Formats: sequence, C-alpha cells, structure tokens
Amino acid sequence: MNAIDDLRESIRRENLGGISKTEIYEWLTECADRIEHEYMERPKDADGMPCKISDLVDCDDGDFTIDGLKLWNGEWWVFHENGLQNKAASCHHVKPDSWEQIEADACKKYMNYFGCSGFACADCPSKINGAKPYSRYETDGCELAMRLDIVRRCKALSERGA
Repeated sequence: MNAIDDLRESIRRENLGGISKTEIYEWLTECADRIEHEYMERPKDADGMPCKISDLVDCDDGDFTIDGLKLWNGEWWVFHENGLQNKAASCHHVKPDSWEQIEADACKKYMNYFGCSGFACADCPSKINGAKPYSRYETDGCELAMRLDIVRRCKALSERGA
C-alpha cells in the first residue's frame, strides 16, 4: 500500500475522537513525510544526480556533507551544518577519495591533474572554491598548487581515518 492509500485507509477507519492535537499532528506529519518520500522528486546536482542528506558535494564553498535540503522559490538548496548553503544545481557529487587515487594523481602532470590541458590560464576550467589553483594556494604556479592540493587531500583522508 502506498502512502496516499495508507492515509485514506487510516482516515476511513480511525475515530479521531479522544486523540490529542499533538497525536494528530504527529500522525499527519508522518503521513506527509511518507508522501514526500514516495512522490516528490529529489533535488539534483549540476550533473543531474539526486541529492540527499549525507551526500558529499563540491560547491562554491568547497566540499561538504549535505546536512539539510530546502525547496525555496522553486529552487532546491543544500545546507551544511556550519550554515553554508548553495543551490543544489550548482554543486557536484564528490567521489570519495582514496589512497590509491591520490597515488595515481601524484604521478600526473599538473595540467592533467587539474584537467586544463589545451586551455590558456586565463580560461582555467579548474576552479577550487572559485579561484584558479595557483591563486587558491597562493603559489607562483599550478605545479606547486597541485602538490599542495595532494597534501590537502592526504590530510582530509587521514582525518577520516581511511
């Protein structure tokens, strides 16, 4: 039985006399949550992937775990526990990092690492928190920025206990 049929059946057979407003509110909230879960389309990231709480995403403010979702003025927003918020459609899901991936990336040339082969620096496609890699890490070039980014990833992976 789906949530809507369940709600109709419950209303049909329930005698609501003697039930407190709090109990009715909790019951209706539970039904609404089920209806939302079963029928409402989930927010999607920039790549069309559905977003849900606990997903790791990369947004303008960096990588973070989604702590909340909200539909506001027709657009889905994702929230982080520290209060940051971004439009879901401007974020990308982040593949969990691994020591193997970091090792493979460390062997790359910086242009392959940042995915900027064939681009002029002025047209850099590899923004980190909205800045070119060398600007983000305040270095003279992207080769050193790559090394610092690998160190950052190692620290993050170590903190997660991987």
